Amino acid sequence: MTLIELLQLLRKHLRLVIALPLVCALVMGVYSYLFMPNTYTASTSMYVLVKGDSTTKTSMSQDLSASQMIANDVSTLIKSDTVSKQTAEALKMKSLRDYEINVSSETTSRVISLTVATNRAKPRWQTPTLEAAETLCAARSASSRLSPS
Repeated sequence: MTLIELLQLLRKHLRLVIALPLVCALVMGVYSYLFMPNTYTASTSMYVLVKGDSTTKTSMSQDLSASQMIANDVSTLIKSDTVSKQTAEALKMKSLRDYEINVSSETTSRVISLTVATNRAKPRWQTPTLEAAETLCAARSASSRLSPS
């Protein structure tokens, strides 16, 4: 089959070539609107540093190591029931059961990533980003109370 024959075949079935993708797009749009739930997701990240005198290379590596350990501790605290209860109270909610909270922190990184997701619609003034920020703030304040200053 040559290129000209292929173009003639496409031209002969032009209605089908245009209609079939449009029908498929319409069917998938109706399906997703009627049967798939909306998911609202918000993400935030926190970079953990330990303050100290960085005059020598050994103190810099100790600061890095301490920051990594604190990042792991804070990510564990964010997942705790105490932080969830404090966050729910700060948001004037009974609990955070409707929200899926995912906290990730790699052992070699000082970055903590927090993701909050829900299927429940919220008023415009109260978005999932607010819950994610409040959860993170509550965890930070809880960790600052545990570490000596």
